[in-house]
Amino acid sequence: MMKALALVFLTLLSLVLAEGQQTTENDPFSFDYHRLRVGGLILAAVLCLIGITILLTRASEC
Repeated sequence: MMKALALVFLTLLSLVLAEGQQTTENDPFSFDYHRLRVGGLILAAVLCLIGITILLTRASEC
């Protein structure tokens, strides 16, 4: 009984320690979501301004 309890305890302890370890290597699937969001908003604003400019310049040709 004591061996089974020790095995369960060590298993849980190893899982907790494995979850706590952070890898600092360059993972290609790890993104900085704040930077990605800001970049997307800037791109959307630029495209919106280009669209408004095109609409206003073509409206004056009519």
